[in-house]
Amino acid sequence: MIWFAIIPLAILNGGLREKVIGRGTSKNYWLTGLLWLLLTIAFETVFGLLLGNTLPERLKAYDITTGNLWL
Repeated sequence: MIWFAIIPLAILNGGLREKVIGRGTSKNYWLTGLLWLLLTIAFETVFGLLLGNTLPERLKAYDITTGNLWL
């Protein structure tokens, strides 16, 4: 039953996205992507700190020299 409720919500989400984002410039899309990236990293960092991780532990997740491909 939950899946049947999710389908109309997904369709509405797609329609809203198309209406709000519409036809933008390349610069706007890059800025939107950059903002999304920064917000994602901020959320992940703050949430990790709230769970008791230290900042160096959080930064290790982005160190590609150790083979971590999180980026």
